[in-house]
Amino acid sequence: MVKNIATWSTGATMGVNIAMHVFLLLCALTGLFFLFISRVEKNKIEGGLSDMINENVTKLLEKLEKSDKKKVIDWKEIKKVAKKIRKKYDHTLPIVDKRNKKLVITAISMIVGVLILIIVAILFFKYYMKLHIPVLELIRDNLLTLAVIGGLEIFFFLTIAFEYIPVTEDFVVNTLTTRLKYNIDKLF
Repeated sequence: MVKNIATWSTGATMGVNIAMHVFLLLCALTGLFFLFISRVEKNKIEGGLSDMINENVTKLLEKLEKSDKKKVIDWKEIKKVAKKIRKKYDHTLPIVDKRNKKLVITAISMIVGVLILIIVAILFFKYYMKLHIPVLELIRDNLLTLAVIGGLEIFFFLTIAFEYIPVTEDFVVNTLTTRLKYNIDKLF
């Protein structure tokens, strides 16, 4: 009978340990993403696109003005339309805000769900099964593991992930200028 209790205790401890590890990892990754990665990526994308658009739209418009003297370009009208577009898109779209808030709520719900699962499991094993779960030792070990892995994750994101360019500038510029030229040609 003692061997059976020891096996149960070991299995219960391992299960709680795994659940704590998942909980801490989920907390760390969620926090890292929402507080750091999403902001850095947003700034990088906005800055890169802004630079490419500013540089290449100017070049495109200069080429259009020089290349086709038969068509008269109404620059005042273009400025008026550009102001309307800028005003319309000068803020985050409500649907994007709503979706992002839903993602935050989903992430928090997942974290709370795992925490509740851990608490229920510990209480079940301790009071119903009468097993010893070394909770403080598990917390200490998991925090130490999280610190080491978290440091490696941050190092990875700063040195590799943030430097990786998933979409090349030439693709964005070609798509943007082709679409812009197509729409300008359609207007004139």
